[in-house]
Amino acid sequence: MTSGGFDSRAEKIGVNCEKVSSLQISNVSLDRPVEADFNARPLSVRSIAPVPSSRTTLFAGIARLNKIHEKLAKGQRLVLKGPPGIGKTEFAIQYCQKYRNYYADRICWIQPEEQDPDIKLLEFLNCVSPSTATNDKDRLPATQIKSHWDYWKGDRLLIVVDNLKENQNIDSLLPPQREYFKCLFTSNSTLKIPTFKSLNIAPLSDLESLELLRHLIRAE
Repeated sequence: MTSGGFDSRAEKIGVNCEKVSSLQISNVSLDRPVEADFNARPLSVRSIAPVPSSRTTLFAGIARLNKIHEKLAKGQRLVLKGPPGIGKTEFAIQYCQKYRNYYADRICWIQPEEQDPDIKLLEFLNCVSPSTATNDKDRLPATQIKSHWDYWKGDRLLIVVDNLKENQNIDSLLPPQREYFKCLFTSNSTLKIPTFKSLNIAPLSDLESLELLRHLIRAE
């Protein structure tokens, strides 16, 4: 698919998005540990559900990022839990930056407090999969999202919902449980989401703190 063809189709369905480039999945072996990429490039799907910039370089720690990836690769849906300020959002950001090629940039970052989750997800899906988009404004966003799931071609997709609250309905955001659909949520609350596994984020260990300090010293 040429970038010009993609843009013309995106314009026809009324989606205001930049070109989505680099739609090739890199070969990533899940049988070996993955080393951290501290110079991760910005994600290329910038105008639709962009991933925020990381505030630090090594905050999450290699082992923790690998653990998140291993669980998602096995088909688990994850919600990162912990008190405010512990670093859940930063973990999610650095995971997206590190594994952007694994998902071929098909990463949708949603913050329910700042935007309508259904509308944001629908805009993203219309942008990355314009062939299944529809201009039928009479159809509810949730119905249009379901059409995307029904006709999805099997490419890996990651949906990140940051800072989910207990009173927020996420049913329409959840794709079918297929191996190529991945979900990573963060939450301060103790809510339990069916089909999700919780991963509690604790403060950095002494070893991880020392690793961070050494890296910051080298950077200076």
